This record gives sequence, structure tokens and C-alpha cells, in this order.
Amino acid sequence: MEMNHATLLRKYNSTDERMISSKGIALVDSDDVLVSCAPLMNALLNQIGGQASVEDYTSYDFPSFHGLTNNEMKAAVDADKTFLKMELLPKAREAMKLLKDNGYEVRIITSRGAFKDALSLTLQYYLKQDVLFDSIDIVDPRIEKKSDIYSKYLRDGVTTILFDDSIANLEDALSVNVKPLCIRQPWNEQDPLKVDRFDSFYDAVTSLLSD
Repeated sequence: MEMNHATLLRKYNSTDERMISSKGIALVDSDDVLVSCAPLMNALLNQIGGQASVEDYTSYDFPSFHGLTNNEMKAAVDADKTFLKMELLPKAREAMKLLKDNGYEVRIITSRGAFKDALSLTLQYYLKQDVLFDSIDIVDPRIEKKSDIYSKYLRDGVTTILFDDSIANLEDALSVNVKPLCIRQPWNEQDPLKVDRFDSFYDAVTSLLSD
């Protein structure tokens, strides 16, 4: 029987005990880890602000490179429904399946909480893309830290790993004993944080599983 949207939201935003894994817990960021976000954001922000390229983004504050505020970016993304237009990065779907096939819980955790209908749009997108995952958590970085979410997935004797492109999130993971793996992007390349870095999420997953 097909579940309605409200039921799906409950199903995929749950810490159901059936999902507990003995292998490990993979916490996976969405934007520019699973999906190509920065190029779409860049094109949108170039339409409403000053001109910049993705390569210009030496920090995570994308709108500032266009002379825009976060609120102006938020309004544009909400109106555009950008989160439904993103493309999966190469082999991202395969990487998520590899994690599941090897006994990992897979939890998508993304800082989209400031945007309208973020959970609904994110869930709709990943279900349409046939991406395997156990839950989605939407964090609003204006009022909470991602480590508040990471902490609820910590379990004794089980390794918890974060795949992310944000230095702030990687540092946040270290603060709660989550192992961070960095996906290279222009905004993290110059940061001195000592952490394993990979060209793609797929590369990071295959490296993890080969250990």
C-alpha cells in the first residue's frame, strides 16, 4: 500500500531501533557531497547579484561573493525550488548502496533548515532518485549545531563516520568523537584542518570499505 507524504516524512525522520547496525553509522551531508549544489546556487546568485564563479568560493558564505545576504539567497532558493533541481554527483547513488550493502546505517544530515519546506523537498528528491538511506535530518544552523544531531547516533562499540565538505561541520564532528572524512571543494582546500580528504563521496566510501 502506498504511503502518503506525511507517513513518509515520519518514516524517514526516525531513529527506529530496527535500523541499529553493528557495522557502523554513516552520517552523510547532502549538498556538494551527494548532490551538485554549488553550481546551481552560483547560477541563481549570478542572476540576482554580482558575478562570481564556484572557484571563487573560498569560504562557505556563498552569497557574500555576489554582494548578497543570506536572506536574499534564501528567498531566491525558496522561490526557485532549487533543491528539486540538483543532480546527483557521479556514483553517489552507488556509494550509498555500498554502505548499506556493507551493513552501515546511512543517515543524511543537511543544513537546509533555514529554507522553506526543506525536509519535504529533500525527502521528495532522494526518494525520486532511488537513493538508499535510513533517515534524513534537517539542521537549521542559525539555532543548532550539527553535532546535536550527530550525538543522537553515537552508540557504544559502533563507529560513527561523517562525510562532509564543510570545515565547521568536520570540526563539529571531532568535538563529539565522530570520525570526519572531507570531500574536497574550493571552500575547504586551504583550511589546515588535518583530516582525510577525498575527491568524491564515492572515493571516500570505497577507501573506508577497503580498510
